[in-house]
Amino acid sequence: MVTKIALFNHKGGVSKTTTTFNLGWMLAKKGKTVILVDSDPQCNLTGLALGENSEEDEDRIEQIYSTGSNIKTGLAPATELIAECVNSENSDLIVSLGIQDFILSNKIIAKISAQISQEPRLMVVYNELFSEEGNEIYLKSIDQYFRNEDLNNVSFADCILRAQAKKEVCIGIKINSKAPVSSHSFADNIYINPDLGQRFQLTDKDFLIVLSGDE
Repeated sequence: MVTKIALFNHKGGVSKTTTTFNLGWMLAKKGKTVILVDSDPQCNLTGLALGENSEEDEDRIEQIYSTGSNIKTGLAPATELIAECVNSENSDLIVSLGIQDFILSNKIIAKISAQISQEPRLMVVYNELFSEEGNEIYLKSIDQYFRNEDLNNVSFADCILRAQAKKEVCIGIKINSKAPVSSHSFADNIYINPDLGQRFQLTDKDFLIVLSGDE
């Protein structure tokens, strides 16, 4: 009997695509026959599974088809991700496993509460971010805003202007080459609202942190 699993949520950016892909891969790893159906017109699941940005991705796809490989052996997730860490005491363990992308929800809640206590008008911003129809914060690849030859000496002001051209608000930069080495520095590669004149040596592996409409 076929088991169907559907992941659905009106809100964007809540890890529907990532969860679908990793759930399918893990079921395949356990010996199940898995079909992933991408019903999103943006084809994000297809892009995540097959790759779509480089010649290396094209070579990998060709190898998968030519060798009769499948999602278990050919499309294993390239990175590990913990989306949320409730207990900050576990952060050292997470970093020791080589996982870079995680958040400490208790610290975020505490900071939001402190901000609102000092400036109640910020509730308008948080209501927009957390509502189902609101704008959201995204990590977007730097190559959506700059050509490779322009990445050598980029100011934060440049990033803001490039994001504005796409009707987005840039609030920060994530530099992947500066990976955290301990839980005390897990955000050292993330720059939120730096000085407009601060300059960065970026690569095509880096990201802008932007406030954008639902994707």
